[in-house]
Amino acid sequence: MKCKRMSRMFLVAIIVVGGTMLEAQEAKVRIKVYPPEAQIFVDAKTWGKGPAKEIKTTPGAHLVIVANYGFLSQTREVSLNEGDNPEVDFTLERSGGPVSGPWGRIQIENAPDQAAVLLNGDTPGYLVGHADMFNNNFIWLQQLVVPAGKHHVTIATRDSVFWSGDVDVQPNTRVIINAGANKTKVKNWLKGAELSSLPRFTAGIASAGVAVAPVTAAHAVEPAHINCGDTARLTWSTQDAVNTTITANSVSLGEVPVSGERAEQPRQTTTYQFRTAGPGGIVTSSATTEVNTVVQADISATPAEVRYHRMGDRVIEHTPANLNWTSSNADSASIDSLGTVGTKGNQEVKPVPKQSANGPVDENVTYILTVTNVCGGSEKRTANAHITGMIEPVPEVALASVFFPTGYPDEKHPEIGLVRSQDNVLTKTTEGMKKYLIYDPGARITLTAHADVRGSAAKNQSLSERRANRVRTCLIQEGVPEDKIDIVALGERQNLSPADVLKLQDENPNKPAFAKRNSQALVWAYNRRVDVTLLPTGQTSSQFFPGDVDEAELLFRSAWQGRRSVEKAGEGTAGQPSTGEAKRTQQPGAETAAVQ
Repeated sequence: MKCKRMSRMFLVAIIVVGGTMLEAQEAKVRIKVYPPEAQIFVDAKTWGKGPAKEIKTTPGAHLVIVANYGFLSQTREVSLNEGDNPEVDFTLERSGGPVSGPWGRIQIENAPDQAAVLLNGDTPGYLVGHADMFNNNFIWLQQLVVPAGKHHVTIATRDSVFWSGDVDVQPNTRVIINAGANKTKVKNWLKGAELSSLPRFTAGIASAGVAVAPVTAAHAVEPAHINCGDTARLTWSTQDAVNTTITANSVSLGEVPVSGERAEQPRQTTTYQFRTAGPGGIVTSSATTEVNTVVQADISATPAEVRYHRMGDRVIEHTPANLNWTSSNADSASIDSLGTVGTKGNQEVKPVPKQSANGPVDENVTYILTVTNVCGGSEKRTANAHITGMIEPVPEVALASVFFPTGYPDEKHPEIGLVRSQDNVLTKTTEGMKKYLIYDPGARITLTAHADVRGSAAKNQSLSERRANRVRTCLIQEGVPEDKIDIVALGERQNLSPADVLKLQDENPNKPAFAKRNSQALVWAYNRRVDVTLLPTGQTSSQFFPGDVDEAELLFRSAWQGRRSVEKAGEGTAGQPSTGEAKRTQQPGAETAAVQ
């Protein structure tokens, strides 16, 4: 309203639809207000300022509310018919005396002239003017004076909230809201310190002033201590307030008259929060009424000790306990790990230890029973369950490939050829596998048997089958269930290449001192083996040739060894061929002609 003639300031008319709207129908109403500086709202939307406005709306019942800061508001229901054009007059009476500081100013820039300005609320009672009243700080003074403190400002047009935000108005300062740019800044307002009091509302030819009175309130709850069923009396009185709300232990009791009293019969110790609000600010307070109650309870756990066994992420054993509880003078109960329960009852539980590290388990688990009554009384009782047992890592299955002498087991003696060191390898595999089956009963072992390339493919296939079956038999004898073992015989197929062997031998921590690097004999020795794979993990045995065992030379030799030597190696002694056997194994063509 800079440098413009301004009619007398701020009246608000709000029309709220109360009847059924017909899209094709139209009714009119002419609203006249006094004072004539009116901003009119229809159906909660602004239609601009008065002093008179013709409103086109729908037929039906409409609630008209006219308000102006510093005046008593009026509310009237108006019924409109299609084609009618009645005239409705509102004349408001002044209310409230002068306002004193400390205070500051709010100046509004770059907002629609007709936009409504509300402080600390969004209903007509919080209206303090329209934007054109508060945008000049020069010759024609237009000012909004407010109590020092924080205020929520809302600038509303017919279709939307144009600007909304919190401002902190310090004494004798001017907060300038640039609503269009969404910016605020603060300047000193030296004149504020010179003023002793201001009228709530003034309007001149090109000036306007609204001085907002601070909200005052007194809240109380008596008595502070009552017995269950007694009455507590809530009282409150306010000035310059629009509404008061009360909550009890954070539960809303709704909006109440700005001043009044209320009787309550709290069933538990209750804190009442009061909130009184108006354009001049918000006043809050709280008061507590303590309620005297008594309840009884008991809880026990049977048996007092339970077993717990976990491997890795799987619980292998978990025995239960039974909780029994009773209470009196109670209407609700809960057990910390179970949630809400009946006031008496029993339930099976499986206590879990807090321990996460591997090792023996020795813990007490406490169950806390909490019972309450309608008057807020409560009682807690505990029961302990002792947990014993073990937490173990996922069992490790030692997997190493099993190596055989040249040509063993043969067709006549399928039980010969598993030397003692390789039997020991399978013993370690069996020990781990039996534990692993406790962890995962669905686990399996696959034995993949190989033969070196000498001899016919058919003989090598049969030889690899005998090797797989020999290892399988050993595992079964040492305790691995038969139905947990699968075999795959590859014969000379999928053999390790010389390059593969060279790489393995380079990495082998137990290289045989007698083997020449990447020699043909070493390649053949690496391919006389059975690999072991654990499923479903896919873990596969290491394929390093066992160069550090007593039978290493026997397993390395390319020539076929006598049965007696291999049998002795199976008993734990490294077999050495007799003189006759040595002569036979050294005859020309013996390695290639022999079954591997």
